[in-house]
Amino acid sequence: MKMLDHWLSKDGAGQPLACLATTFTFDADFFAEDCLSRFLSISTRDPDGATGLDIAGMLEEEERLAETQVCVLVDRSCRPDARNLRWDLLPVRVPHGLLHAKVVLLIWERSMRVVIGSANLTRAGYRHQVELGMAIDVDDDCAVPKAVFEDLLRELRGILALAPGALDRAGPKQRVERILQRFESRLSSLSFKPSASQGLKFALAAGSRDSRPLDRLGDVWSGSPPQTVVAMSPFWDDTPDMAGAKEVLERLAKRASTGARTRATFVVPVDTTAVGTIVRAPAQLRSVAGSRIQTRVAGFAAQDDRRLHAKCIQYQSAAWFAVMFGSSNITAKGLGLDRAPHRELNLWLGCRADSPHAKQLAALIPVGEELDGEVSFESASDDEDESALVDLPDGFEEALLMRRDCIELSFRPDRLPEIWTLGWTPPGQARVHLLDATAWRGHGQPVCMEVSLPPNLEVLPFLLDVDWTAAGESNRAGWIVNIGPEAVLPPPSELTGLSSDVLLAILASTRPLREAIERALRAKSTRKKPGGDELDPLKRFDDSGLLIQRVRRASAALWGIERRLSGRCSSLDALEWRLAGTLGPEHVARKLADAASCDGALAGEAQFLIGELALTVHRVPWRTLIVDLPEQVVHRRIAQTLGVLKGIVDGLNTTRHPAIDSYTQNVLREVGA
Repeated sequence: MKMLDHWLSKDGAGQPLACLATTFTFDADFFAEDCLSRFLSISTRDPDGATGLDIAGMLEEEERLAETQVCVLVDRSCRPDARNLRWDLLPVRVPHGLLHAKVVLLIWERSMRVVIGSANLTRAGYRHQVELGMAIDVDDDCAVPKAVFEDLLRELRGILALAPGALDRAGPKQRVERILQRFESRLSSLSFKPSASQGLKFALAAGSRDSRPLDRLGDVWSGSPPQTVVAMSPFWDDTPDMAGAKEVLERLAKRASTGARTRATFVVPVDTTAVGTIVRAPAQLRSVAGSRIQTRVAGFAAQDDRRLHAKCIQYQSAAWFAVMFGSSNITAKGLGLDRAPHRELNLWLGCRADSPHAKQLAALIPVGEELDGEVSFESASDDEDESALVDLPDGFEEALLMRRDCIELSFRPDRLPEIWTLGWTPPGQARVHLLDATAWRGHGQPVCMEVSLPPNLEVLPFLLDVDWTAAGESNRAGWIVNIGPEAVLPPPSELTGLSSDVLLAILASTRPLREAIERALRAKSTRKKPGGDELDPLKRFDDSGLLIQRVRRASAALWGIERRLSGRCSSLDALEWRLAGTLGPEHVARKLADAASCDGALAGEAQFLIGELALTVHRVPWRTLIVDLPEQVVHRRIAQTLGVLKGIVDGLNTTRHPAIDSYTQNVLREVGA
C-alpha cells in the first residue's frame, strides 16, 4: 500500500472523529491536501479538472473540520507557510533536543488506526523518500497487545506535556487531551484476542531522557543472545566514539565475549557519481566494532533514485529474530544516549527465526554490495530531521486567537530576551507591529495580555514574527497561533458571501454535500445568463421565483437543517458549527433578513421562514444527542441560537404581514419558553 492509503478508512469505519499526528518537519499544504483530504473524504478537484479548493471544496472542508478534532504536534522550530485555523498546530519544546517522533492516530466512529514509522508529514516523506512504517487497525481482532497502545498513550501525553498551554482551559492542548481520552476510552472497550498475534511479540520503544529504544529488545526476544545485527540508517554519529553504532553492537557483546562468531552489517545510503561512489556515512563505521565482531558496511539496495530515510535494526540468533523501526536514527540523540536526546517513537517485533514472519521482516532492509573498494565516505549533510531554523525563545509561550480582532499572548518573563518585537505580515500587505519589549514592560510585564489586531481582516493570522537581539545578533522565529474557543473562528469570506437562495438550495438537496453545492452554484450562475444558448423557451423560463417553487425549496431546506442538527454531536465545537456555521440556522436567518428587502420578496416571508427555523431547532431531540456532552451547556447554546433568531426577526426592516407577524412572535415566545 502507498503510505497515503493509510489515511483512508476501511469499510464500515463510519465518519471521522479525530486525528492526532506528530512530526518534525512539516508541510501544511501537503497535510491538508493529501492527508486530511483522505481522512475527511474531501474532494479537492472540481468538475473541470482544476486543482485546489474552490467554494464547494472550501465549504466541504469547513463542514468536515467542524465535526472532527485534528491536531499536529510539531517541533518548536516549525514555521508553516499557511494553514486552516480549524485544525491545531501545537509546537513541542523538547529540552535541548527535537520532537522527532512520527506517529499518526486516526479515529473513526467504529474504527481506529495507528501508524508508526520514519516519515515526516511532508511530500518528501510520503512521496519521494524510502520510508518504513507500520499501520495497525486497532479493533477486537488486533494482533498487537493492548499494552503497546497504553504505552503509546502515555508517551503521547508525555509529549503533550512539553507543549505550551494548560489542560484546564479551552485551547489546543485541551483539545489534544480530548482526542487522547477518546482513544483511551475506545481501548478499554476492545477485547484484544491474544491468538491473533500468531507468535509475534510487540513492544513500543520510545526515546527520551528516561527511555532508550534498544532497551526494549528484551521484551520481544527469546532464548540465547543475538549473534548477528543488520542496522540501516540514513544518518550516523560523525564523532570519534560513534555512540549510536556502539550501542547497536552492545547487544552482540555477550556472544562476542565467548568467542562465538558474531557479525554486524551497517546499511548506508550510497550515491553513484561521475567521479565515483560516495558513501553517505562516516568512514570510522568500518572499524567501530573492533576485532571481536565481524563488520561490513554495505550500500542500501535501492530500486530507484529515492533517498533513504528509513531507520531499521534487525537482531537474529539461530532461534529468534527481532526488528525495530520508527523514527530513531542510529545516533546518540536518536537512541537516547545523549544528555539531551530527541523524543522518538519506534516499534519492536519479535518472532521465531524459522517463521514466515521472520522472512518477511528480514526483507525490510535491502542489503546491497559491500563497500570495500575505492569509495569516498562523506557524512550526509542534508538531514531533513535536523533543523536549520532558529528556535523561538522559551519565554514566548502561547498565542491564542480569542476573537476576530484579538490575540491573547502568554509569556514566561524570566525567559524572554531583553529586546524583542512582535509583528504580523498579512498576505500582500505591509508588516503590522503588534507589541515590543518596551510596551510589554509598560503594561507591568504581564504573564498574559491581549493584543488588538487590525479591524475587518479577511485573513486571520496563523503565525506571528518574533524578532529579538541576543549576543549582538538579530534573530527571527515564528510564533504559531491557534484558536481558543472554536466559536471565535468565522467562516471564510468566500462562504459568507453565499446568498440565501444558494444556502437554501444546498440544504434542500439530498445529494452529497459537494455535489449539492456545485449544483446550487451552477444553477445560480445559469439564472444570471439571459436566455443562454437554450432553444426551448420552456427551458429558458426561470421558475425559481414562483411562490410554489419558493415554498417547496424552503420546506425541503427546513427538513435539511433538521436532518443536519439531528446527527449525534461528537463535541461542543461540532454543535457550534451546526448552529452558527455557514449552513446553520443562525447564518441562514441572517441571509434571509439581508434578502428580505429585495425585489420579489413577499411581505412577511423572511419572518415566517425564520420562525420556522426556530421551530426546527426546537423540534430536534437534543436529549438523545448530547449523551457525551454537558447537558446544561448544550441547552444554553440552543437557547442562545433561539435568542439570535428572535433578535433577527425583531430587527427586520421590511414589509410585514400582520397575520404572519403574529404567528412568528407566538412561535418565538413558545420555543423561547
